[in-house]
Amino acid sequence: MPDANEFKELKSANRNSYMQSGSDQVYTERVLDFKDSNSKGTVSEIKFDSIHIMRISLMISAETSIPFFASSPTVILFFSLQGDSVLDTDYVKNLNLKASSHNIIYMSPSKGKIKCNCGKYEVFYIGMSPEMFKDYFPRGEKIFERFSEKMNQSEFSLLRQEHGVINHRILKAIEDISRSGDNQSIKEIFLKAKVIELLSFQLGELCTICNPLPTVRPEDAEKMYEVRRFIMEHLNENHSLFELAQIVGTNEYTLKKEFKELFGTTVFGFWSDAKMENAQKLLAETKTDIKEISEIIGYKNPQHFTTAFKRKFGLTPSRFRKNHEL
Repeated sequence: MPDANEFKELKSANRNSYMQSGSDQVYTERVLDFKDSNSKGTVSEIKFDSIHIMRISLMISAETSIPFFASSPTVILFFSLQGDSVLDTDYVKNLNLKASSHNIIYMSPSKGKIKCNCGKYEVFYIGMSPEMFKDYFPRGEKIFERFSEKMNQSEFSLLRQEHGVINHRILKAIEDISRSGDNQSIKEIFLKAKVIELLSFQLGELCTICNPLPTVRPEDAEKMYEVRRFIMEHLNENHSLFELAQIVGTNEYTLKKEFKELFGTTVFGFWSDAKMENAQKLLAETKTDIKEISEIIGYKNPQHFTTAFKRKFGLTPSRFRKNHEL
């Protein structure tokens, strides 16, 4: 998979952190600024045990290529979050990686490039050793057995020829991994659990007959991602569909239809879930007063917040906090 060191003009001095994680294991985490003549953005990378996590977020002004390589046999969980691209390696040519799609790849040691189109491009990868992957590999499904056979023969393989569709559960797990917090003493445990959770969601989606890939036009898809970003950055606000549609330059009908097509949930369903997940994090990780948390996530009436939180998690905010402390 790509490695941050392979990028052309990385500014690596800005946000590096390294942590020793045992006598012979090193935990590495860094967020690097990337810029070249055709693109700019960030590359986030985490390495520990046999897990390599990478998130690439770029704004591309002209078609460009990103280096891709596997230095050892690797199973790659890939997720194309935004923007279309094409993978070329020693073993596969012109593998289309469409926005909102995902799959699992087995790679022998190889080199190649990911060719990216203009616009916003965001991709999330997790590389792991075949040994680790086999620990969680389902048995009894033909699709998995075929993949296992190819892997044992060291042949390039896709778990499924038709990519899966990134659903809301997969997207949430990716965001949880990307925003894993700063508590280094438990971060490796948290990340490994989330990686396994994401793998379970992905395997579950890939082994079923899923819906066709979203038919959203690229220009509309970009607007849907803009709405999602706006929501995540303005959790404490409240806006109508009309206002959100105006912000990104579309109409209410398109917003309702295409947002659900891409993310598997309604605009306000996504917004409500994001609010509750942020509230849960604040309750677990801070001593902030519950009334203040209610205001932070946009509830003027604390009782309404309590009702919504209990409906989502089955516990009141105060009970959740007490259970977490215990």
